Amino acid sequence: MSANVGSVRIIAGRWKRRKVSFPASSQVRPTMGSLRETMFAWLSSYLQGARCLDLFAGSGALGLEALSRGACFSMFFDKNKVLTDSIIQHLKKFSAEPDTYQVVCGHVPDDLIAHSVEPFDIVFLDPPYQMHHFNHLLQSLIEAGYVRSGG
Repeated sequence: MSANVGSVRIIAGRWKRRKVSFPASSQVRPTMGSLRETMFAWLSSYLQGARCLDLFAGSGALGLEALSRGACFSMFFDKNKVLTDSIIQHLKKFSAEPDTYQVVCGHVPDDLIAHSVEPFDIVFLDPPYQMHHFNHLLQSLIEAGYVRSGG
């Protein structure tokens, strides 16, 4: 594997063991497999038919894992066009149904708020290390109606 490419594998579901490659970057740090496995074990009873938002998507591993395990929709949101293009390529390679995802290249929160969407059941919020106001961001998403009551 090239030093310019990173990868993770989908852990479970219909795309189990499928590799997700992405351009390596100091800003992309996919959630480790063991942590994703634990997180999705906790979420397992909530995933079927869930609408998910993968903010700061990076590799797209969280939103892809959610779709693989039965979520009905995932929105992937990242400011890096190369990364969002990579996510689109994987969704197509995995034969994801076009109505089950949306990939947006933009800045949080301004470009997200520009998209009128139904509320999400699950929000994956894995911001860059240097971002310190993510609690405020999550609260803003809740107040703006982007998170379903009980989500």
